[in-house]
Amino acid sequence: MLRRPASQTPLDLIPIMGLMTLLIPLLLVNQSSGLAFATVDADLPAGCACGSKHDGEAKLIPTVALGLEHITVQGEGVELTQFAADDLQGLGEHLAALKEAHATDGKAIIVPESRVAYQELISVMDTVRPHFPVSTLAGGVE
Repeated sequence: MLRRPASQTPLDLIPIMGLMTLLIPLLLVNQSSGLAFATVDADLPAGCACGSKHDGEAKLIPTVALGLEHITVQGEGVELTQFAADDLQGLGEHLAALKEAHATDGKAIIVPESRVAYQELISVMDTVRPHFPVSTLAGGVE
């Protein structure tokens, strides 16, 4: 039978367990607070662009559909209007006229096709936001 040499003492794990009891909750709290900074608040568009009823009048929420060759503006009670993809000035003038003619709460929905270039999307967003500051980007169409 083997015996342990007299020079070896048993390992005391109590201080290490106490340290882990303090460190594990601290690390978990740090990890969860770091995730809170990575969240982005975004308004999801409604199922339709029909607006909400307020004071008996429907609020206009225009939908700007961005395609490869054209930009289409539509909304509840608004005639469908198409512009060439590079006619951002005409789009801006049309949106300004819509805002003057209809009751709005400053919301618009932008729906890009999946193949639209990033810079074109940003240009359309820059054109829409002066007239409708709360612009929501919706999922694009194929």
